[in-house]
Amino acid sequence: MKSLHLRKLTRIHWLLLGLAVLSAAFLLTTHPRYHVAAWGAALPPQTRTGPITIGPSNQITVKQVRKPRCSPTKIKKVLALAKRGPEPKEGDDFEFIDCSLTLTREDVLKGPITKRLIFEGANASDVTVDCNGATIDGSPGMPNYDPNRDTAQYMVEFFSKQLEYSPTGGIWQPPVNVTVRNCKIKGAVSIQGMVGRRLLDSSRLKGHSERARNNAPRNIVFDHVIIEGQGNRIPLYLYSGVSYFQMLDSEIKGKTYSVNIYLDSESYRNTFRNNYIHASGGDRELMALDGSSYNTIINNRFSAINQGGIYLYRNCGEAFDGEKGHGVIRHSTPVGNQIINNVFYYDRSCPSIMVGSRQGNGDKDSCSIGDRGYCDYDKGYPFGSSASDYDYARFNAVMQNQVYRGVHSVSDMFKAGRPPDINTLNYIEYNETVDRAIRRKAGCYISDGYPYFILDRDFVNLFHSAPNGEPVCRGYRLTCNDGVLTRSSDSTCQVSQVGHVDFDCQATANNKGCEKTVSVPPGKKIVGAKAACNLEFGMVSETDLNGVRPNSVKVLRASDDVSKGSCTLGSTSIRSGEAAIRGIIGLTSLPVGLDSLGLNRVLFGCREQDDNGGDCHIKGRLYYR
Repeated sequence: MKSLHLRKLTRIHWLLLGLAVLSAAFLLTTHPRYHVAAWGAALPPQTRTGPITIGPSNQITVKQVRKPRCSPTKIKKVLALAKRGPEPKEGDDFEFIDCSLTLTREDVLKGPITKRLIFEGANASDVTVDCNGATIDGSPGMPNYDPNRDTAQYMVEFFSKQLEYSPTGGIWQPPVNVTVRNCKIKGAVSIQGMVGRRLLDSSRLKGHSERARNNAPRNIVFDHVIIEGQGNRIPLYLYSGVSYFQMLDSEIKGKTYSVNIYLDSESYRNTFRNNYIHASGGDRELMALDGSSYNTIINNRFSAINQGGIYLYRNCGEAFDGEKGHGVIRHSTPVGNQIINNVFYYDRSCPSIMVGSRQGNGDKDSCSIGDRGYCDYDKGYPFGSSASDYDYARFNAVMQNQVYRGVHSVSDMFKAGRPPDINTLNYIEYNETVDRAIRRKAGCYISDGYPYFILDRDFVNLFHSAPNGEPVCRGYRLTCNDGVLTRSSDSTCQVSQVGHVDFDCQATANNKGCEKTVSVPPGKKIVGAKAACNLEFGMVSETDLNGVRPNSVKVLRASDDVSKGSCTLGSTSIRSGEAAIRGIIGLTSLPVGLDSLGLNRVLFGCREQDDNGGDCHIKGRLYYR
């Protein structure tokens, strides 16, 4: 009996243990606070059939468990007329959204939504809002309209909820996996995590970028949404750390006093695709990327441009309360952004895209932000914008964009800011000015591809290896589908099909320098290149050349007087630092006898001027297949 009793207890214990494990698993996969995708942990293996799709922001689509639909009582509260009191109050001027809200045609006919909609913390996670064409109205004459930009409220807000305070900024619970579609918003939208003093505290410690992103809303999707700015707020503001936001097939119009879209420091991997951005009245560029990285801006149209299109920079020390010593340190820099196949309509002279537009207080020209006066508000720490006011805008791809009715050259409309040694490497290529906007699908940028840019429907199956950039086959190809890379297996790539041509040129005690041309074998196409220069005295070695990044030119040693040296390959000419090669990738060498003008030969050379004659050496390599 005793033995049987022990066996029964053992079975019961095992049963209870199993139930506990199942309960914990259920909690981890359904409770918003512990949602695997929400907290950025490794996602469980996905079952995939067919090719893997790498989206514009390298996101993998994860099946989500959506919140139940809102009750009739909740819908009635949302549709009730807002009542504006001395202080914001739930039920009067705003409603928290913690359920999936789908409006019927009958709901829409009842009139606009006049209350503000607020998505706060985990209660708002996994929610879908489908307005079915309804308007969330904060325009003049509505209860929530306020013309004062200092006190005006956002009509749609996403907040992270603070659970615990700590010197590193505390623990916050962000809303994640929210979709808003088919809504018209007369007013502004904000998405924010850590703010104010908490953000400042975190920024003064290492690891701030990760904290800001973990504590900010993410995976928010705006699909077929129209935001009509009222001139009292920036129409769309993504605060520090917001990541994986997507704005798709949408529009921003109306009025703004500043930019149309602001991506704040530490924001990351957001996507803007197939949108029309044209709110007027602002005194700045249309879209600002302030220390924001790895975003994708593709197939959009920009107009109503007064002071430029898209500017990439890192703000220097701006304080949340305007007080000296309270400057929030920006840790991240504007790197890895892809801005592809957008159309800019205007006849102003400010750049359509400016990579590195601030450089601290700004270049002193009519298109810059000018002297802001707060660059020293964050001083005293050995990292981020406290250590340097420079933008460090690097490894951004600005490609295939169009300026419609542009009055200046392509190089003036798409460019990197000064100094070039700081804002490098950036890949600014295949942009153009047009008399009529060209309707086309977007190409794709491949950071490690040979070549690094392909058109829609083309593919890449040749890549470069680290650290010297030699071509390699990896057994797969990446095919471009309107800006999205799709991966599939490939057995056709053979490294033996790839060749290279080395070239060099040297001048000794000669102020005229040296200049030559080089070509690849007839019928072959250039898929990559690299070059290195010594612009003072000495030779470029094979080891030096191997150390240069693929598809770039690097000055190993500048002239003692930097202004008197130059290193040239294709359309790229630099005096110091490093730059992406332009104007030669994709060239096909013509058969002998058909290239009498040398149109398919690549120009290269170096020059250094000195009282006793200049010395320089350039050494490089072209890859072809």
